Amino acid sequence: EACSGLLRSESMTKYDIVMQRDACHSILYHVGRVGKAQFIDLRAGDTAFMRPFTASVRRCDDLERRLKLILEQMKACGIEPHTDIAGEMSTTGHPLDQLENAIEKKEEELRQINRALDSLQVQTNRLREMYEIAVRDGAVENTSGAYMVVGTIPTSVVDNFARMAYRISRGNVFLRTDTIAEDFEEPNGQMAKKSFIVVYTPSNRLLPKLKKIGE
Repeated sequence: EACSGLLRSESMTKYDIVMQRDACHSILYHVGRVGKAQFIDLRAGDTAFMRPFTASVRRCDDLERRLKLILEQMKACGIEPHTDIAGEMSTTGHPLDQLENAIEKKEEELRQINRALDSLQVQTNRLREMYEIAVRDGAVENTSGAYMVVGTIPTSVVDNFARMAYRISRGNVFLRTDTIAEDFEEPNGQMAKKSFIVVYTPSNRLLPKLKKIGE
Protein backbone atom coordinates (compact mmCIF):
# COMPACT_ATOMS: atom_id res chain seq x y z
CA GLU A 1 0.00 0.00 0.00
CA ALA A 2 2.91 2.33 0.65
CA CYS A 3 4.01 2.00 -2.98
CA SER A 4 0.58 2.60 -4.45
CA GLY A 5 -0.38 5.46 -2.18
CA LEU A 6 -3.94 4.11 -2.01
CA LEU A 7 -6.01 3.74 1.15
CA ARG A 8 -7.93 0.47 0.99
CA SER A 9 -10.97 -0.33 3.10
CA GLU A 10 -10.60 -4.11 2.78
CA SER A 11 -8.00 -6.74 1.97
CA MET A 12 -6.98 -7.30 -1.62
CA THR A 13 -5.68 -10.33 -3.47
CA LYS A 14 -3.00 -10.19 -6.12
CA TYR A 15 -3.62 -12.14 -9.34
CA ASP A 16 -1.43 -12.82 -12.35
CA ILE A 17 -3.69 -13.15 -15.38
CA VAL A 18 -2.48 -14.65 -18.64
CA MET A 19 -4.62 -13.75 -21.64
CA GLN A 20 -4.41 -13.45 -25.40
CA ARG A 21 -3.16 -10.12 -26.68
CA ASP A 22 -6.26 -9.61 -28.85
CA ALA A 23 -8.53 -10.07 -25.82
CA CYS A 24 -6.60 -8.05 -23.23
CA HIS A 25 -7.98 -4.67 -24.30
CA SER A 26 -11.58 -5.79 -23.92
CA ILE A 27 -10.95 -7.61 -20.64
CA LEU A 28 -9.08 -4.73 -19.01
CA TYR A 29 -11.71 -2.29 -20.24
CA HIS A 30 -14.53 -4.14 -18.46
CA VAL A 31 -12.46 -4.86 -15.34
CA GLY A 32 -11.49 -1.20 -15.14
CA ARG A 33 -15.11 -0.09 -15.37
CA VAL A 34 -15.95 -2.15 -12.29
CA GLY A 35 -13.69 0.19 -10.34
CA LYS A 36 -12.44 -2.38 -7.81
CA ALA A 37 -9.13 -3.39 -9.35
CA GLN A 38 -5.64 -1.93 -9.14
CA PHE A 39 -3.24 -2.60 -12.02
CA ILE A 40 0.48 -2.92 -11.30
CA ASP A 41 2.98 -1.70 -13.90
CA LEU A 42 5.57 -4.47 -14.29
CA ARG A 43 7.67 -2.33 -16.65
CA ALA A 44 7.77 0.87 -14.65
CA GLY A 45 11.39 1.55 -15.64
CA ASP A 46 10.72 1.51 -19.38
CA THR A 47 10.38 4.74 -21.32
CA ALA A 48 7.18 5.50 -23.22
CA PHE A 49 8.85 4.68 -26.54
CA MET A 50 9.81 1.18 -25.33
CA ARG A 51 6.30 0.17 -24.39
CA PRO A 52 4.15 -1.90 -26.75
CA PHE A 53 1.23 0.53 -26.57
CA THR A 54 3.15 3.58 -27.86
CA ALA A 55 1.23 3.53 -31.15
CA SER A 56 -2.07 3.47 -29.25
CA VAL A 57 -0.97 6.49 -27.19
CA ARG A 58 -0.27 8.40 -30.39
CA ARG A 59 -3.71 7.44 -31.69
CA CYS A 60 -5.24 8.75 -28.46
CA ASP A 61 -3.37 12.04 -28.82
CA ASP A 62 -4.67 12.42 -32.37
CA LEU A 63 -8.23 11.55 -31.32
CA GLU A 64 -8.01 14.08 -28.48
CA ARG A 65 -6.95 16.80 -30.92
CA ARG A 66 -9.84 15.97 -33.26
CA LEU A 67 -12.31 15.88 -30.37
CA LYS A 68 -11.18 19.33 -29.23
CA LEU A 69 -11.91 20.73 -32.70
CA ILE A 70 -15.39 19.19 -32.64
CA LEU A 71 -15.96 20.49 -29.10
CA GLU A 72 -14.96 24.03 -30.10
CA GLN A 73 -17.49 24.05 -32.93
CA MET A 74 -20.18 22.64 -30.63
CA LYS A 75 -19.55 25.37 -28.06
CA ALA A 76 -19.63 28.00 -30.82
CA CYS A 77 -23.13 26.76 -31.71
CA GLY A 78 -24.27 26.63 -28.09
CA ILE A 79 -24.47 22.81 -27.98
CA GLU A 80 -23.59 21.13 -24.68
CA PRO A 81 -21.82 17.76 -25.12
CA HIS A 82 -22.75 14.78 -22.96
CA THR A 83 -19.94 12.72 -21.45
CA ASP A 84 -21.71 9.45 -20.60
CA ILE A 85 -20.98 7.24 -23.60
CA ALA A 86 -20.93 3.88 -21.79
CA GLY A 87 -24.27 2.90 -23.27
CA GLU A 88 -23.10 3.79 -26.76
CA MET A 89 -19.97 1.59 -26.68
CA SER A 90 -20.25 -1.96 -27.97
CA THR A 91 -19.22 -4.82 -25.67
CA THR A 92 -17.22 -6.39 -28.50
CA GLY A 93 -14.23 -5.05 -30.35
CA HIS A 94 -11.46 -2.65 -29.37
CA PRO A 95 -12.90 0.46 -27.63
CA LEU A 96 -10.25 2.66 -29.28
CA ASP A 97 -11.28 1.39 -32.73
CA GLN A 98 -14.91 2.08 -31.90
CA LEU A 99 -14.11 5.59 -30.70
CA GLU A 100 -12.00 6.33 -33.78
CA ASN A 101 -14.76 5.16 -36.11
CA ALA A 102 -17.34 7.23 -34.22
CA ILE A 103 -15.16 10.35 -34.40
CA GLU A 104 -14.53 9.90 -38.14
CA LYS A 105 -18.28 9.59 -38.69
CA LYS A 106 -19.01 12.74 -36.69
CA GLU A 107 -16.22 14.63 -38.46
CA GLU A 108 -17.72 13.79 -41.86
CA GLU A 109 -21.18 14.86 -40.67
CA LEU A 110 -19.67 18.10 -39.37
CA ARG A 111 -17.91 18.76 -42.69
CA GLN A 112 -21.16 18.24 -44.59
CA ILE A 113 -23.01 20.60 -42.24
CA ASN A 114 -20.29 23.25 -42.56
CA ARG A 115 -20.34 23.02 -46.37
CA ALA A 116 -24.12 23.38 -46.37
CA LEU A 117 -23.98 26.35 -43.99
CA ASP A 118 -21.28 28.06 -46.05
CA SER A 119 -23.31 27.60 -49.22
CA LEU A 120 -26.44 28.91 -47.49
CA GLN A 121 -24.56 31.97 -46.19
CA VAL A 122 -23.20 32.74 -49.67
CA GLN A 123 -26.71 32.52 -51.16
CA THR A 124 -28.11 34.67 -48.35
CA ASN A 125 -25.50 37.36 -48.99
CA ARG A 126 -26.15 37.25 -52.73
CA LEU A 127 -29.89 37.77 -52.17
CA ARG A 128 -29.18 40.63 -49.76
CA GLU A 129 -26.93 42.27 -52.34
CA MET A 130 -29.67 41.98 -54.96
CA TYR A 131 -32.14 43.48 -52.49
CA GLU A 132 -29.82 46.42 -51.71
CA ILE A 133 -29.53 47.11 -55.45
CA ALA A 134 -33.28 46.80 -55.99
CA VAL A 135 -34.18 49.32 -53.27
CA ARG A 136 -31.90 51.89 -54.92
CA ASP A 137 -33.73 52.07 -58.24
CA GLY A 138 -33.51 55.84 -58.18
CA ALA A 139 -29.76 55.76 -57.79
CA VAL A 140 -29.27 53.59 -60.88
CA GLU A 141 -31.70 55.44 -63.13
CA ASN A 142 -29.90 56.05 -66.41
CA THR A 143 -31.22 59.03 -68.38
CA SER A 144 -27.97 59.90 -70.14
CA GLY A 145 -27.74 56.81 -72.32
CA ALA A 146 -24.38 55.82 -70.80
CA TYR A 147 -23.46 52.23 -70.08
CA MET A 148 -23.32 51.24 -66.44
CA VAL A 149 -22.23 48.51 -64.02
CA VAL A 150 -24.14 48.02 -60.77
CA GLY A 151 -23.20 45.89 -57.77
CA THR A 152 -21.84 45.73 -54.25
CA ILE A 153 -18.23 45.59 -53.08
CA PRO A 154 -16.50 45.64 -49.67
CA THR A 155 -16.44 49.18 -48.34
CA SER A 156 -12.72 48.86 -47.59
CA VAL A 157 -11.87 48.58 -51.31
CA VAL A 158 -14.13 51.34 -52.68
CA ASP A 159 -11.25 53.81 -53.00
CA ASN A 160 -9.01 51.27 -54.72
CA PHE A 161 -11.82 50.34 -57.09
CA ALA A 162 -12.39 53.98 -57.97
CA ARG A 163 -8.68 54.52 -58.73
CA MET A 164 -8.46 51.40 -60.91
CA ALA A 165 -11.67 52.28 -62.77
CA TYR A 166 -10.35 55.79 -63.41
CA ARG A 167 -7.02 54.39 -64.63
CA ILE A 168 -8.37 51.80 -67.10
CA SER A 169 -10.95 54.24 -68.48
CA ARG A 170 -8.53 57.20 -68.58
CA GLY A 171 -10.99 59.22 -66.57
CA ASN A 172 -14.07 58.36 -68.64
CA VAL A 173 -16.17 56.98 -65.76
CA PHE A 174 -18.47 58.37 -63.14
CA LEU A 175 -18.99 56.51 -59.84
CA ARG A 176 -21.72 56.70 -57.27
CA THR A 177 -21.49 54.79 -53.97
CA ASP A 178 -23.65 54.27 -50.92
CA THR A 179 -22.57 52.40 -47.76
CA ILE A 180 -25.00 49.64 -46.73
CA ALA A 181 -26.01 50.15 -43.10
CA GLU A 182 -26.22 46.51 -42.00
CA ASP A 183 -23.06 44.41 -42.12
CA PHE A 184 -22.84 41.12 -44.01
CA GLU A 185 -21.89 37.87 -42.28
CA GLU A 186 -19.24 35.98 -44.23
CA PRO A 187 -19.03 32.13 -44.31
CA ASN A 188 -16.04 32.31 -41.93
CA GLY A 189 -18.25 34.01 -39.32
CA GLN A 190 -16.66 37.46 -39.63
CA MET A 191 -18.77 40.54 -40.29
CA ALA A 192 -18.02 42.66 -43.36
CA LYS A 193 -19.25 46.10 -44.37
CA LYS A 194 -20.22 46.51 -48.03
CA SER A 195 -21.18 49.40 -50.27
CA PHE A 196 -23.53 49.75 -53.19
CA ILE A 197 -21.76 51.06 -56.28
CA VAL A 198 -22.80 52.11 -59.77
CA VAL A 199 -20.33 53.02 -62.51
CA TYR A 200 -21.31 54.98 -65.62
CA THR A 201 -19.15 54.83 -68.74
CA PRO A 202 -19.67 56.04 -72.34
CA SER A 203 -18.09 52.88 -73.85
CA ASN A 204 -19.45 49.36 -73.59
CA ARG A 205 -15.92 48.02 -74.17
CA LEU A 206 -15.05 49.03 -70.60
CA LEU A 207 -17.85 46.98 -69.04
CA PRO A 208 -15.94 43.62 -68.92
CA LYS A 209 -12.91 45.33 -67.36
CA LEU A 210 -15.02 47.12 -64.77
CA LYS A 211 -16.77 43.87 -63.83
CA LYS A 212 -13.41 42.11 -63.52
CA ILE A 213 -11.90 44.60 -61.09
CA GLY A 214 -15.16 44.55 -59.13
CA GLU A 215 -14.72 40.83 -58.57
